[in-house]
Formats: sequence, structure tokens, C-alpha cells
Amino acid sequence: MDPWFPFKSPHRSARVRLFCFAPAGGSATLFYPWLRRVPREIDVCPVQLPGHGTRVGEPPCRRIEGVLEAFGSAVQSRLDLPFALFGHSMGAWIAYGAARRLRSPGHLFVSANLPPPVSPVAARQAPPSESELLARLRQLGGMPESLLRHEELMAAVLPVFAADLALLDSCHRGPDSQVSCPITACAGIDDPLFRPAELEAWSALTPLAFRRHVFPGGHFYLEPERDSLLRIIVRALA
Repeated sequence: MDPWFPFKSPHRSARVRLFCFAPAGGSATLFYPWLRRVPREIDVCPVQLPGHGTRVGEPPCRRIEGVLEAFGSAVQSRLDLPFALFGHSMGAWIAYGAARRLRSPGHLFVSANLPPPVSPVAARQAPPSESELLARLRQLGGMPESLLRHEELMAAVLPVFAADLALLDSCHRGPDSQVSCPITACAGIDDPLFRPAELEAWSALTPLAFRRHVFPGGHFYLEPERDSLLRIIVRALA
């Protein structure tokens, strides 16, 4: 099994491949239910980053360039089909970076995030404390309080989450910021990090079509609204 791509597609007759990137602290498992909820024409391909999920024994990447370089090498054998990219939260910035590096993606789907800043965030004075990391997780609302209070679980989750925040701090657009494909931007109407109207900022990063979709819910709208989101993705890839 390729550690970057832990799930086999149930559809061997696919005509397009959709690479999916999880949020900070998350894993490819987030997208596992998608595999059998899309038409056979689409091969959903969740991406497992080092240090996450089935790769928990590996050190997580703390710089976006390291992730993009390693993914760019790993994905070469899976570019035999036309492809698109989907990323949620942190994953949106990774998907955007991958879209700029790889040959002619068919579509970029960005979820629950605005475009990366034009330059990297200044280096932190000190790593975030455990209480700061827990406060950030509570703000995002992606994890039940019972799990946030589970000490053993948090001992495993928080170091990976901290590394992902460092990776986010390293993200930026650079001088050549556009991608050569349409962009669809999605978010929950109650996302605590930004107003849905701000998604329009993604439209400046493509010379092609741009669409914006807002769903009920917060930062992790994509789980309760999964079927509605997948219908939008399937239509865009038709």
C-alpha cells in the first residue's frame, strides 16, 4: 500500500481522479465515505500526509514546500487520468499549492479557507501551548468536548496539530499566484474564521470560471452537508 494513498478505489472504470486533502490534525479517513458516494466515473483519492492517520509513526511536515515536493513525487504514478483537487481548511492551501505545481488540473475545490497570504506569517516567538491548541480546536468545532478532554488522545493529536499550524504559517502565494483551472470555493455560513462573502478572493487566482457555494453549518459543514457538497463536485467534474 502506498502510504500517501491508503484507500483503493472501488471504481476501476473512472475517467477522473479527485485528490482530497484533510484539515489540520485530520487524516485521509475524513474522505473515506466519499469513495462509494460518487459515480463510478470519479476516483476519490484521499491523501494521507506524514504523521497523520496510518502514517502516525512518521514526523509531520512543518513546511508547505516539503509537503508539496514529497506529494509531487508520490503522485506521479496516479496522473494517468485527468484529475482535480479538493482541500478542506489547511487542505485547501495544500490543494492550491499542488494545483500550481502539477500539470493542468481540471478543477480546484477549496473549502473552509481563504487564499494564502502573499508572504509567510512571521515566525512564532514560541510554539503554541496545550491550552492554546485546545482553544483553537474548540473554536473550529470539529471535535466533541468529550474527546478534547481525553488526555491520551490529546497527547497524540496536539503535537500533529501544532506541526500543521506551523505548516500553515509557512504558506503563501508567491509572485505567480494563479492556477490554470476553474476554482470552486465552499464554506459554512457560520464559519468562525471568516465571512462567506470573503470567498470571492479566490476568484482573483484563476483566469477561468469561479463559483462560490455556502452551506448551513460552521467550519466543518462538509460532514452534515456531505451529499450536497458531493453533488456540486460531481456536476463540476461532469
